[in-house]
Amino acid sequence: MVDADVATENAEGEVHTENVEVPIENVEIESGNDSTEDENNDFENKWKMSLQEVVKKIVINPNGWGPVSIPESFRCLPYQAFDKSERISKIADWTGQLSREERRYGQGRYAAANANAAASTNQYAYYHEEEETAFQLVDGARTAKSAPTRNYRLRQLQLARRQMQKDRERQTQTQASSKHAKNREKDRHNQWRVFQKAFRQRQRYDRRGQKQVKSRLPSVMIKPEWEMLEEFDLAQLQKMNLPSVGDGEDIENERYGTLEYYERSFDRITGRNEVQLRRFFKSYYTISTTDDPVIERLAKNPHYTVFATDVIIATLMCCTRSVYPWDIVIHRIGNKLFFDKRSSSKIDFPTVSETAIEPPQDEGNSINSPHFLALEAMFVNQNFKQQVLKSDDEKYAFEHPDVPFVDENDPNKENVASIGYRFVNQNIF
Repeated sequence: MVDADVATENAEGEVHTENVEVPIENVEIESGNDSTEDENNDFENKWKMSLQEVVKKIVINPNGWGPVSIPESFRCLPYQAFDKSERISKIADWTGQLSREERRYGQGRYAAANANAAASTNQYAYYHEEEETAFQLVDGARTAKSAPTRNYRLRQLQLARRQMQKDRERQTQTQASSKHAKNREKDRHNQWRVFQKAFRQRQRYDRRGQKQVKSRLPSVMIKPEWEMLEEFDLAQLQKMNLPSVGDGEDIENERYGTLEYYERSFDRITGRNEVQLRRFFKSYYTISTTDDPVIERLAKNPHYTVFATDVIIATLMCCTRSVYPWDIVIHRIGNKLFFDKRSSSKIDFPTVSETAIEPPQDEGNSINSPHFLALEAMFVNQNFKQQVLKSDDEKYAFEHPDVPFVDENDPNKENVASIGYRFVNQNIF
C-alpha cells in the first residue's frame, strides 16, 4: 500500500484533498537473463518511489482540461505537426479554417477526415517561386570605345550634334506619345459609348414589362384663363367603376345600314396561298355626336339625357391604359350632356407605337411619321373589312337601309361601305 494525497471536487464545485492508500500489485517482468531476488526487490522499491512521486504531482485544473503548466524541459522545444499515423500529433486543431467550397458542399467533413492536420491550413504551405524571375544575364560584351579626339573644337561640335539629335528624337517621341495618348483617349471614349449603349439596351429589356413614361405633345394647348373643375390621378381612375350598369337595349326603329355576309374561304388562307389586299373605293362616315341627325332627334325626348358615340365611350373606358394624349369636348344644354370630339381629333385613327419604348421620331411629311402611319393603318383596316365580305351575294338590311347622314353632294353616295349603325339606350344611374 502507498499513501497519496488525492484532490476531489464535489457537486458544489468545492475541492477537497484526502489521504488514501493505493494498493500495488506484484509486477512480474520476464527477461531473457536470469535475475536474483535482490534485483526484484530493488526494482519494486524504485517502482514504489516513482508512483508516489507521480501521485503527488497530480494537479486539478479548475479552468479547463489538460496540464496547468508546461515543464521546463518542454518549454523551448520546437513542435511540428505530423500525420495521425505518427505518435506525436495535435489532439485538436481549432485554428485552421475550411475553404468556402468545403463549407458549402460539406467536403471538409469526409475528404479531410484522414488528411494531414497541417496540410489543411496555410501555416506550413510551401509556395514555389520561379527561379527565372531572380535570374538576370550579365552583358559581358565589350563596348567599342572611340579614340580620343585631339581637336577640342571638333569634340564640342560632335557633342552638340549628338545633343541636337537627342533633342530631336525626344521631340519626335513626345509627339508620337501625345498622338498615341489621343488615340487611347479616343478608343476609351468609344468603348465608354458602347458600354453606355449596351447598358441602355439592358435597361430597356429589364423594363419591358413595366409601364413606360413617354413625353408626348398634348392634343390641345391649355390656356391660362381656363378653370380646373376636377382632377383625377391614375389611382382614382383605376378604382372608378359603375357596378349597377346592365346591358344596353337597342332603341326601337333606330337601326340603319346594310350588311354583307362573311366569306368563309378566307379562313383557309395560310402563308403559302396568300391573298393580296385590294383597295375599295367606298364611302365611310365617322360623324361626331352633335352632327348626327338621329341623336339630334333623340335629344328632344326627355327620357334621354347623355349622348355620345361608340368611339368616345371607348376612349373614356380606356383612359387608364392609353398613352397618347386626347381630349373630349362636353356640351351642356339644359339638363342634357353631349360628349363630342374636335374636328382635328385623332381618336378615330389606330394608335401607332403606343406601347413602344421610344415614340417615333419622324415628323412632318415623312411616311414613317405617326400621322401617316395611323392613316395607312386606318385604310388597311377599312379595305380588309370590305374584302372578306360577299359583295355579290344577298345582304342583310336593317329597318332603315339608307344611312341617315349621307351627304347628298357626295359623288360616291351610292357606293356606301357595308356598315350598320345602332343606337343603344344605356342606363348608367
